Amino acid sequence: MGSTRKWIDVVYLISYLAFSLPAVAAGFAATSAGLLPTTTVYALAVIALALLVLVAPRLRRPARS
Repeated sequence: MGSTRKWIDVVYLISYLAFSLPAVAAGFAATSAGLLPTTTVYALAVIALALLVLVAPRLRRPARS
């Protein structure tokens, strides 16, 4: 049971960092570059990651004979 709890903690930590670090980085970028450029870059990065998630399974499948 202790091993399962550790894995849940790891998953929680990774998901927390995955959401918080980009938001903190965007906050710092917005103060130096401005809100509009930061929002544009952030949105393009999210779109690129979403497209990668859509395309990646198709690239991993072996060709059917």
